[in-house]
Amino acid sequence: MTASAQELKAEAIGEVLSMIDNRLDKKQASDVRFFVERLYERLAPDDILGIQQENLYGSALSLYKFAALRAPNTAKVRAFSPTLEEHGWRTSHSVIEIVNDDMPFLVDSVTAALNQRGINVHLVIHPIYYEARDEQGQHVQFYPQVAKGTQKGVPESYMHLEVDEQSDPKILKEIETELQAVLEDVRVAVADWRAILDQAGTIAKKLKTSPPPVDKEEVDEGRALLEWMVDNHFTFLGFREYTFTGSGKSKQENWEPVEGSGLGILRSPKRRIMTGKAEMSPEVREFLHRPELIIVTKANARSTVH
Repeated sequence: MTASAQELKAEAIGEVLSMIDNRLDKKQASDVRFFVERLYERLAPDDILGIQQENLYGSALSLYKFAALRAPNTAKVRAFSPTLEEHGWRTSHSVIEIVNDDMPFLVDSVTAALNQRGINVHLVIHPIYYEARDEQGQHVQFYPQVAKGTQKGVPESYMHLEVDEQSDPKILKEIETELQAVLEDVRVAVADWRAILDQAGTIAKKLKTSPPPVDKEEVDEGRALLEWMVDNHFTFLGFREYTFTGSGKSKQENWEPVEGSGLGILRSPKRRIMTGKAEMSPEVREFLHRPELIIVTKANARSTVH
């Protein structure tokens, strides 16, 4: 009887596990076995069966060793083109390894950034490990996933991506730098998500208790829009307050961020999302001189968080 694809996959992974037992000391082998089983657990058989066991072993051990030390609250990124001579394993693609705290938007944000550079992603492996680390960020152990409330360890996102081969080390370094910036945007957007929601909710309440001098119908509509957005219908990535002085006739119009008001991707006052030094697009400038409550417009920069 012909073996199924799943059986062939299990056989291939079994050979990799045997290599681990034969090549590593008993204590480390146990940890690496757990890592490898989880790493390849959800991968389609077709993605496994076309790879030699030596390369499956090499790529898994590469990610395991890369992730051994990670500073708290930071993403760790490496982009390289593995060779037998330097790494002991190979693939026809370049490889990106990422270790990070688990959070939403990671895979889509990373792949979107790569696609924006015209780089095709051929394979994504993205397991979540529950892990214990010491105060320096050194790996201690993995924990199996159990029922909620009894889970040990902190969830961490591990990624192995295979992309179009890049032969230029400068390009690989640029990819690392860009993905670090993308992952930092994801981190601050997720960290400040609740605070941004609270700000939007507070503004909606103020529209009810202290409405501005515009038509009541417009105030009610604006408040309803904000309440709808806050009610799990919108993904907020950033928030910032500004002071605006001057008038349409004045040449001294000024538009400046309020110090300390930025949240999410707008934490830094240096972050610009609109045109011009003062970050005021023509649409925003016109809006500020109209007795209207809300403007919906686009930034002229693509979002890094997807």
